[in-house]
Amino acid sequence: MSIEVKYFGMIEELVGKSSESIDNTQFLNASSTSKDILIQLYPQLKGISFQIAVDKALNKEVTNESKEIALLPPFAGG
Repeated sequence: MSIEVKYFGMIEELVGKSSESIDNTQFLNASSTSKDILIQLYPQLKGISFQIAVDKALNKEVTNESKEIALLPPFAGG
């Protein structure tokens, strides 16, 4: 099975794509966090501040039922 990974803002620029499908077993069978796995796939993300949303929920890890991961850059608000 695969999971859709979406990249936004400066993260999209760093990885050179807005989305891709990745085999979700990379996330399910790992002893690392989702963030660590994504940094292994894209070393240019190391040291960059970003959050991960799994199925539109922050601070959630990937499960068998997960459909989407979104990498979100820091937000400026006002």
